[in-house]
Amino acid sequence: MCVSERCSSRDLTAAFRSIGARDAVQIVCKGDRRLDFRTDAGAICASILGCVFVLVVILGTVYDVLDSRYFSTSTKTLHASKANPSNKSNVKLTRSLCDKCKKTKSCQRCDICCMCHHYKDELAGGDEIQHRDNNGSVTSFGLETNMNGRRTDENQLPPKKRGKCLQILRAFSLYSNVQKLMDTDTPAGTLHCVNAIRVLSITWVILGHTYFTMTAFGVMFSNPLQVFQKANEVTFMAIFNGTFPVDVFFLMSGLFVSYVFLGRAQRLKKVTFKEMSFFYIHRFWRITPLYAMVIFLNTTITPYVMHGPMAPEYSNDEKYCRMNWWQNLLYVNNLVNPAEMCMGWTWYLSNDMQFYVISPLFLLPLFWIPALGVILCVLLLVASIVATGLISYGVRSTSDVPSLSFMNLDMFTSVYVAPWCRVGPYLVGVLLGYALNRTQCTLKLPTAAVLFGWITSLGLCTSVIYVYHGNVHEGGGDSLWSDIGGAAYDAISRPAFAMGVAWIILACVTGHGGVVNSLLSHPAWTPLSRLVYSVFLIHLPVMVWFGMSQRTMLYMTDSMMAYIFIGHVVVSFGAAFLVSLTIEVPLVAVETVLLGKKQWRRK
Repeated sequence: MCVSERCSSRDLTAAFRSIGARDAVQIVCKGDRRLDFRTDAGAICASILGCVFVLVVILGTVYDVLDSRYFSTSTKTLHASKANPSNKSNVKLTRSLCDKCKKTKSCQRCDICCMCHHYKDELAGGDEIQHRDNNGSVTSFGLETNMNGRRTDENQLPPKKRGKCLQILRAFSLYSNVQKLMDTDTPAGTLHCVNAIRVLSITWVILGHTYFTMTAFGVMFSNPLQVFQKANEVTFMAIFNGTFPVDVFFLMSGLFVSYVFLGRAQRLKKVTFKEMSFFYIHRFWRITPLYAMVIFLNTTITPYVMHGPMAPEYSNDEKYCRMNWWQNLLYVNNLVNPAEMCMGWTWYLSNDMQFYVISPLFLLPLFWIPALGVILCVLLLVASIVATGLISYGVRSTSDVPSLSFMNLDMFTSVYVAPWCRVGPYLVGVLLGYALNRTQCTLKLPTAAVLFGWITSLGLCTSVIYVYHGNVHEGGGDSLWSDIGGAAYDAISRPAFAMGVAWIILACVTGHGGVVNSLLSHPAWTPLSRLVYSVFLIHLPVMVWFGMSQRTMLYMTDSMMAYIFIGHVVVSFGAAFLVSLTIEVPLVAVETVLLGKKQWRRK
């Protein structure tokens, strides 16, 4: 609405009430926003912190480039001498290659390959040992035969190892980090199909949030009747149920934890206190620094980049983050005052961290006494299903508002974000990881069993998404389903959907995926999958910025929403790429510098 600059929101509210609009929508004028950057200590600190990060990134990049091209000996090559060829059969290496690198004549910065003092049979005369650095530079070590019949490297050693301060500075190099993010090579044992599932899941989350933010965060449609009609269509259920990809993330989290933990424990044949310490330290360091940074920037900087008439001076999210940010960093925001949660979509991280903390309670039995571990996981899964059903029934039977878990505050706080109600898919992932580890990702099944598995998987996933359409069509209430039926759906739907996706992973990993595995395991998914965590954190601030910056009403059509959705995906992944380059990847490298080789790492 265009009015005089002298009119305030109070004047307009009084005018609407004078004509009978007592329950008018909140009115916000641009003049109501009295933000002053010069007196906002939080925004100033965030800006200084951002400048510091930019400076460190620039210095790290410059140092990395100069060290790689000018200061390092990695560009020097010594040619091998072919003197005394008659003694080739007796020639030994002073600095030799391990068996694997001996075949390929190259290695990936392996200390054993380049620094060991074991004696192995010499390669053919004239060969060179090539050492490939993390930054891509190659060192060729030529070998020369000495008087004793051994070949030396003419005092040419691998690049000198830098001090920790320089290594930390180099960790922020764009030159190296771009290569790390874009690298499609994966280590042995990688579950390749999971990369695509992660990317598709976060894309599904963005799709659901696109429609949610367009209606919940201030954007008004000029055709509201068509909007409600679109929401009642059966095809809209895939968007309406955009909460199920979160259960896919729980499934994959349990899968990774179980698969990596059991694999490493079996290689070491024991679980020590040191190993368990790294188990928790690595997890906290992996997700918390970036998480804290996003909370800080979202709270202090975001209000200054929203300029639409619907943008309030202080949003609820900003207010809650200023009060309750510590709950997020302690990963208890889903349990402590969840109705006033900072960055409400991050309830998932709290649940995931809580599951990770208690995971040794069933991972250790799976390692020590597998049968006991499996029984324990199944019992916990059944207990979660029963608890979810009982809690959901209690809320449904006492609530007069629609009982969909993300529309009813009671359902949201009691069921949707409660860890005892969401642990089911995580336990399914733990059992899947145990099965893959136990079978070494090789499982022979008859064709009939494979066909039955695919039909069951697709049936579970499809039915869970579309079976609830009747209630949504009738307004989201319980006109078609009783309270018991709705509670049963809440209890069973998420573990069932996780089981359907678990079969897809199992089939692809064990060689029963066919064309599906070929698509999901394509190397192109690998760089995108590395951005998923950053995308999860920043995609909603991007959407809120877009919605709050609108100055006119929008006419909703399928093509318009598709265009906005694609824009959100591109901008979110683009912003995540920058965030990963400057914050996430460097901090992971800093962990390696400070703690040494990672003890627990997802593959």
